[in-house]
Amino acid sequence: MADWLEDHAQHPADRARAEILRYQARGAADPEVRRLQTLHARDWLGPLEVFCQLVACRGGLLSVRVAGPSLLSQEFQKCLHTENWAWVDELEIRPPLPARLPSQLLLQRLSSLILPQMPDHAPVRGWVGSGGLQRVRRLDLSGWHGSLAEAESIFDPTLLPSLRDLICSRTMLSSRAVRAMLQLRLQRLVLSRAMLGDAEVEQLAREPHLASVQELDLTDNAIGEAGACALAESPYLTRVQVLTLFGNLFGVEGRRRLRERFGARVLFVG
Repeated sequence: MADWLEDHAQHPADRARAEILRYQARGAADPEVRRLQTLHARDWLGPLEVFCQLVACRGGLLSVRVAGPSLLSQEFQKCLHTENWAWVDELEIRPPLPARLPSQLLLQRLSSLILPQMPDHAPVRGWVGSGGLQRVRRLDLSGWHGSLAEAESIFDPTLLPSLRDLICSRTMLSSRAVRAMLQLRLQRLVLSRAMLGDAEVEQLAREPHLASVQELDLTDNAIGEAGACALAESPYLTRVQVLTLFGNLFGVEGRRRLRERFGARVLFVG
């Protein structure tokens, strides 16, 4: 992609995309990437600049943040037909979330959608049920406190067939809601600060669909010895590469059992 951009670039902003791609591929220092982002953000966003804040440029594609009410603006919807929007890969929507999806074009090219701190009455279920998230691979619902019925209808494999990365930090989740999430066959699941105790984690450890998860983050919950041992004994955590358990309540025995099972793949204090 960097080669193509350099061969076809008609503007310094396109050459900057290629530079960022090469820096990121080499794992180069972030300050240079941030400098290029600051320098070229206005050109990349074009007419979107009135509505969006650039968060990052990753792999040549853009991550942007927009306030929910702006999505209903006719001027914003015109922007969805521009080349500038075609480069947007990740969208973060700040509440309030509009009751309806303003345009199918808004979501159909995205691979990542972030809906942070949505209130209880936010129409998240309607957005997921719109059919516009078929290509989304990463969904962040941190801070959302929907009902069990909403959770079971949202985490539907037919509505989110491509989803592999689900982040539900700072939420209150029942065992049934977590079970519904796992129907998605996720590769990464983040349930940090989700008020999960031993009972919820013991249920989680018994879920067969946990077998697809490669990264599980349970930071800052209330997991004690029983929950730690349940994770250590789970027959389904066979693919996990990173199990993060900072800020929980288990002690020496839980740490020993986890270390015996997962070795350096489990992260906790002590």
